[in-house]
Amino acid sequence: MPCLQRVESLVGSLLSSQSSDRRQSRQRCAAARVASRDLARPAYRPPIRHVNCLLSNRDSPDEGLLDKCQRGVSVPNMDRQPVVSVVTIFWNAERFLAESIESVLAQSYPNWELLLVDDGSSDASTGIALRYAEANPSQIRYLEHRCRQNLGMSASRNLGISQAQGDLVTMLDADDVWFPHKLEQQVEIFASHPDVALVFGNRQYWRSWTKKPDEMFRDTVSVSGFEANSVVKPPRLLMIYSHRMGPNPGSDVMFRREVAQRIGGFENAFKGMFEDQVFLVKAFVNEIAYVSGECWTRYRIHANSAVSTAIRSEQYASSLAKFYEWCEEYLFQQGMEGTPFYEHVRKSLRRYRHPIFYRSGSLVRSFVRQIMPVSARQWLHRSWQHLRDRSPVE
Repeated sequence: MPCLQRVESLVGSLLSSQSSDRRQSRQRCAAARVASRDLARPAYRPPIRHVNCLLSNRDSPDEGLLDKCQRGVSVPNMDRQPVVSVVTIFWNAERFLAESIESVLAQSYPNWELLLVDDGSSDASTGIALRYAEANPSQIRYLEHRCRQNLGMSASRNLGISQAQGDLVTMLDADDVWFPHKLEQQVEIFASHPDVALVFGNRQYWRSWTKKPDEMFRDTVSVSGFEANSVVKPPRLLMIYSHRMGPNPGSDVMFRREVAQRIGGFENAFKGMFEDQVFLVKAFVNEIAYVSGECWTRYRIHANSAVSTAIRSEQYASSLAKFYEWCEEYLFQQGMEGTPFYEHVRKSLRRYRHPIFYRSGSLVRSFVRQIMPVSARQWLHRSWQHLRDRSPVE
């Protein structure tokens, strides 16, 4: 019996020691996590405003978008208003993130939630996101990947959608801002068109944010090639790509949450460029859309955007080729061979699959343009446009 008691005592002390070691390890990990977040916090506190600041739809976008949420207005009854889940993914976006968040707080539509998805940032943007989430925990949530991994834009968008509680979902890039009526007007469109699965409009190419004299009057608004305020059935919206009918929708799109479930969300293989276009191609093939004539988004033009960075690093061409290859495979799986968009994709891939042949053809076309009279070239161009516009989109 004494031996048995000594064995039990030794076992008990060993288990107690292991439990203590595990507890200390967890405490050290937690302390390290808090310390890393504290280091990421900015030295200043960004201005936190409450969502109950509503704006009139009559306010002009040029009156100062982010300074308009100053007057308090009573919040309307939200019982019958759908929740809109706003997903903002960011990676080292300390320069513009607070301004993006402020444009959500300034929305005239009050029933929203904001999901801030951190894709492994190492700058002060983590601290900025945490401060906004702490200031408004009922509507703003901070999310991150396991072990703070950097998994790319598609995986980050999918994480936000998986945690979304709203019936409607929309994306806001961390360097863009919205005009105050964006959510309200898009929700109204969904309410009046229950068969519509996604809504998008025009966007402003925003250069004047720099306040430089040579940029102050260079802002332009995109124009869609489709009739404004119209319902478009699939797959006609693929003409955006094959017929260049307007710009590709970006962080302006709002869609029903079940749409992402039906089409499989974003493709994780696209970690950077064209991840949003892959999602839209799937939506355009399968879903009914509403094309609005409104301008809801300020698309910031700057040197550190994903597009500008890809062009500087000479990765844009390879990313575009990857996008076209994915489109070719997806359209083949959907039985859409022979459609104008499928032929457009096949033609666009020639320059990547047969570079020598493509360069030779470019030289021949350049030579023909030099020797052919202008009137003949214009006639050929008009004839080609006429044939192209008459081609059906099946």
